[in-house]
Amino acid sequence: MGQNKMIDSLTTMLSTNLIDSTMVKVYSDLCWYYGNVSLDSAFFYGEKALELADKTGNTIGKAQALNDLGILYYKQADFETSIGYYRKSLLLREILNDSLGMDSLYNKLGLSYQRIFKLDSALFFNVEALKIFESQKNTRYVA
Repeated sequence: MGQNKMIDSLTTMLSTNLIDSTMVKVYSDLCWYYGNVSLDSAFFYGEKALELADKTGNTIGKAQALNDLGILYYKQADFETSIGYYRKSLLLREILNDSLGMDSLYNKLGLSYQRIFKLDSALFFNVEALKIFESQKNTRYVA
């Protein structure tokens, strides 16, 4: 399904009677799909996801919303802000023991620190990501 069709489908879902956790997921998905189309819309839905996840105590949804917003700030080359969002998401992913989410965030943090020339931090987070990728035998990302 194409990006615009996904956005249309997800937008249609907003008018249905969804439970809060599903609504958080729809908002996060809209944030993701709008990320390459309209950053304003992406931020709007990312903030809605974060707000609803926070209000309903949805830790998984909150971790995802923080991650999504971090990506948007990264796309705007606001690396300091993206790092802040990634770190908040990482804390939640650690609580959830979500190794897949953690390794993704370690990688994003490494890239963000590299972009602001904090190479010691970049190396630290890249090594942390590498440890998880190796433990999972994920040769694609180890390389």
